[in-house]
Amino acid sequence: MEHKGVANLKSFFDNVLKLNQEDRVIHFASISFDASVWDIFTGLLTGATLYIMPEDIIGNYGKFEEFLNKNRITFATLPPTYLVNLDPNRIITLKKLITAGSATSVELFSKWKDRVEYRNGYGPTESTVCATMWKYDGEYEILSSVPIGRPASNIRVYVVDKNNNLQPIGVEGELCIAGISLARGYLNMPELTAEKFIESPFLPGERMYKSGDLARWLPDGNLEFLGRKDQQVKIRGFRIETGEIEYQLLKHGLVKEAVVVARGDEDKYLCAYYTAYEELSISKLKDFLAKRLPDYMIPSYFVQLDAMPLTSNSKIDIKALPDPEGRKSLKTLYVEPQNEIEEKLADIWKEILGIEKIGIDDDFFELGGHSLKATALVTQIHKTFNTEIQLKDVFEIRTIRGLAASIKTAGQSLYSSIKPANAQENWPHGYYAASSAQKRLYIINQYEGIGTGYNMPAAVEIEGDLDYQRLEETFNKLIERHESLRTSFGVFEGEVVQIVHPEAKLNIDYISETEYIEKIGGSGVDKAIKDFVRPFDLEKAPLMRVGLVRTEEKRHVLMVDMHHIISDGMSMNILIEEFAYLYEGRSLPELKIQYKDFAVWQNELFKNGEVKKQGEYWKSVFDGNIPVLDMPTDYPRPLIQSFEGDRIDFELDRELTLGLNSLSAKTGTTLYMVMLAAYNVLLSKYTGQEDIVVGSPIAGRHHPDMEKIIGFFVNTLALRNYPKDSKTFVEFLADVRQSTLLAFENQDYQFEQLVDSIAIPRDLSRNPLFDTMFVMQNISSSDLRIPDLRFKSLDIDYKTSKFDIKMEAMEWKDRIRMGVEFKTRLFERQTIERFARHYTNILRTIVECPQILLSQINLMDDDEKNQVVYEFNQEMNGFDAIKTVVQLFEEQAAASPDKTALVYGDTRLTYGQLNEKANSLARRLKNKGIKANDVVGILTGQNHYMIIGILAALKAGAAYLPVDPDFPEERIRYMLSDSEAEVLLCCKENRSLFAGEVIDLEREEVYSEDTSNLQEKGMTGDLAYVIYTSGTTGKPKGVMIENHSLSNYCNWFVRKFGIKKEDKTVIVSSLCFDLSYTALYSALICGSELHLISKQDYSDPEILLPYMEENGITYIKSTPSLFNMMVNSNAFLKTDALKKLRLVVLGGEEINIKDIERFNAAYPDTDFVNHYGPTETTIGAIAERIDFSRLELYRRHTVIGSLLTIRQCIF
Repeated sequence: MEHKGVANLKSFFDNVLKLNQEDRVIHFASISFDASVWDIFTGLLTGATLYIMPEDIIGNYGKFEEFLNKNRITFATLPPTYLVNLDPNRIITLKKLITAGSATSVELFSKWKDRVEYRNGYGPTESTVCATMWKYDGEYEILSSVPIGRPASNIRVYVVDKNNNLQPIGVEGELCIAGISLARGYLNMPELTAEKFIESPFLPGERMYKSGDLARWLPDGNLEFLGRKDQQVKIRGFRIETGEIEYQLLKHGLVKEAVVVARGDEDKYLCAYYTAYEELSISKLKDFLAKRLPDYMIPSYFVQLDAMPLTSNSKIDIKALPDPEGRKSLKTLYVEPQNEIEEKLADIWKEILGIEKIGIDDDFFELGGHSLKATALVTQIHKTFNTEIQLKDVFEIRTIRGLAASIKTAGQSLYSSIKPANAQENWPHGYYAASSAQKRLYIINQYEGIGTGYNMPAAVEIEGDLDYQRLEETFNKLIERHESLRTSFGVFEGEVVQIVHPEAKLNIDYISETEYIEKIGGSGVDKAIKDFVRPFDLEKAPLMRVGLVRTEEKRHVLMVDMHHIISDGMSMNILIEEFAYLYEGRSLPELKIQYKDFAVWQNELFKNGEVKKQGEYWKSVFDGNIPVLDMPTDYPRPLIQSFEGDRIDFELDRELTLGLNSLSAKTGTTLYMVMLAAYNVLLSKYTGQEDIVVGSPIAGRHHPDMEKIIGFFVNTLALRNYPKDSKTFVEFLADVRQSTLLAFENQDYQFEQLVDSIAIPRDLSRNPLFDTMFVMQNISSSDLRIPDLRFKSLDIDYKTSKFDIKMEAMEWKDRIRMGVEFKTRLFERQTIERFARHYTNILRTIVECPQILLSQINLMDDDEKNQVVYEFNQEMNGFDAIKTVVQLFEEQAAASPDKTALVYGDTRLTYGQLNEKANSLARRLKNKGIKANDVVGILTGQNHYMIIGILAALKAGAAYLPVDPDFPEERIRYMLSDSEAEVLLCCKENRSLFAGEVIDLEREEVYSEDTSNLQEKGMTGDLAYVIYTSGTTGKPKGVMIENHSLSNYCNWFVRKFGIKKEDKTVIVSSLCFDLSYTALYSALICGSELHLISKQDYSDPEILLPYMEENGITYIKSTPSLFNMMVNSNAFLKTDALKKLRLVVLGGEEINIKDIERFNAAYPDTDFVNHYGPTETTIGAIAERIDFSRLELYRRHTVIGSLLTIRQCIF
């Protein structure tokens, strides 16, 4: 870089950015990158104050936002990849923003364009930081991308073809840069300098830099960036010349050829391809480069080739280079086993992983291992070597070489097989102790409503010549072979027992084609399956049933259902495999043990010290307060949990799946751990809790003797984790890894024992310990294969859910299939669909940025953000509140001066009279020195003087403060003092409560001033009124409301509910609270008739309802409690007493559906509105017209509705 290039920036800072001494700018970029030159001199060359950003602040988006606000930063240049994580609504002081360093998106631009003076810049290092700049002028229409603008001061830009010919407008070409800011070249690299910096063909003597970027001119003279042309790439924001990496690789003595390319679409990574004179260790190659290149230039993948692929003209064919996906980023050389231990370990690995060639330095998890396979490995090592290796050892050591070394030094731990159980003394024949899991399921099955919650149904379509007799014989052979399939359950001597029957006959339920058509009709199979799945009686064996539907010639649907108490997922696979063997007439080896033998063995195991030690571990995990997950539900939780459920399914795409697998490999975890950690984050985001318990099943078959037995082996682990906002995801993932490994190591201690040991109070509305499950299916389902028959698995619409929410994941080819099972008595389907989207968004976030703080993870994608921030905040009839309520009132007074405006007892004021009195009083206030935003107190009580005073204060440009005479004197004095009221309008009995200027509104001479409208009135941005809160949580607080907010609300109400001149309303709440303002202002701004009655009268339905009938009241706004008194009064029983009442607005409290139903029965034509809004939102923010066809929904949860005009509601 040359001085003149930096100096040239000065004119840009002054003339374009217009930075000066009043500005505060930040130094964001690393000092080792050219962007730091820009950052530093935006301050030092303009007189602005330069703030250097600490690294720890940059690494925390929330702290970064706080830093900008705290230091009143006005100007910043940020890369889009960083800016996307910031919230413009939380950054207050920033006035000017430039995005640069990588391509920005239309979405990001849209997010910021209305909050700051927005520019998008472009410039390679070779052009001294900045070459072009685009400024949004407020009208520019963005189509597909944000432009990079026009050339900066003293810069010239050309778009050329491969022969350096200028390209026409709209045609893609290479972007070339010339001008005063061009660099001299590359240090000590004359060849590369000569290649990139050439003589310009357009101006004699001009040098031109060929950037390698693709661009095109737009018709308006701006440039559109289209990507990269050559191998110069950007990885994670770093601009990298891949030629430099190739140059360093070729310095290695064993490397013959090298090419480095960037792969991936959005999440780019570097891959190095090379040929070498011999096998080259990648770890050594990486070490070699690390001594010569910065970390960000080290390729993620290395691929050694026998020869480079070439094009027809003998150049390296980049497109033909193999995809590195599936290769290890730290691929090791194959090293064969060196001794007997390593050979045996390699054989075990081959069996478990299904891979033929395994080296002793290969990584177990990179070869496809996961926690279930790791558990199987630990078991096989114990069986083979009589040595126990801990599960965590597999995760930490990961290689055959390392495990062999551990086995050599480990002590002996003799492996023992499970022995056949002896009959229990003094027990009936066939009675055996149930396993721990069976006991739990038996007890759960006694609960009312469990129904088919623990059924395991499956259905398969069979095409071909099916032999009915052989089909039934096969199933009966399976029952004969597996005792579980002929076991029932009961209670003996106070203990749950399993009863193994000598035999149990299975009769298949056949439905003939004729019966199928007659009973089910054309819609058939789904209905047949639904009828087939029904509750089991656990006291009757077999706890399996089979059904067959003949749909047409040579086509059937086979249905199988078992109770979970005798089966699990792996059992289903065993059943499928053995069914195929037996149907084909093949024999199976005899089983050495049965499930009852395991159950007896397990009960004995619980008595030994090891399992007791495991119990101590679990008790320590749940020592102290145990959290209850407080998930927001759509419906109230039933007192006794219901198992009615539904399910949604979705899929994680190939790119995301690869990213998750890559993340697990880099962090030394498994895919299960990564997805479990993300699920914890999701639950934490939904609940705000940082102590989460999630249930997760484990196969429970860690002893080899259990492999081929059908039965219920699954244990459930209660995994407790702490997703604190202050942790990064990688830090939290490490915590999850640790807690999961410890849980796996202590898996023999059964869930039922844990629940009993910590004595959790039984809550029939919930499951013990947790209400949500996460399941990772590592077991691939077996396919049914029989010659001459073709099978197709059918989905079952199974409407049950044992937990509030169960998230399931299963790897399927290069994707992950997901499912969410949920209780329909708690959640709507669309809620769970959104839940699934949020989970997917978290997964994408952690793949893109594993180091992100949990506090910075956002659940919503851009579509949902737009929906909740913009779409949900739109009102069809938006209103620009350019007129105040006083102006609107004066328009009515001018149009209908003789129409009755206000009725209070015997006092009746027309619009003309009310306007004149308010004008006269307003002038008196102005004469007292009252001006805009001053506060005028009004202490008159519930009468017409209050209305006159309100209008007068507003006409004078002041804000009014309504004060109730019934308030304690101390509160009245506090309100007047705290609000700094300048004048008090009152009646004579209240004069002594205010030491300042007092005007008695009962004195006629008060209204002796000019009665014409005042020329100067309050503006829309001025205060309209001050309302004090009740002070129940402390001192009352004065809420200040402006004219535009009041006008906006009133116009919305009038338009929304069609208030007309013919309407009449009565105020049935205190004028000192804004609940009354709905009726007050809606009437006065549209010429309606407003009635006032005393608090004593409107609080008594026996007085209020006859008054409403007598005066033809058409609409009211009331509290639900007052309305309750109305519909339960004697006056309400009078026929047609309220026949003219067309609209009832309820607000201030939760509505009572029974009251509304009662009123609707008598007056079906009256509309009801549920109205919500704290004082701070100007009377109301949300309203819902009650739909009487949806009252059941209102009973379950109160709907407060959609937003009023020009309001935003953000949760």
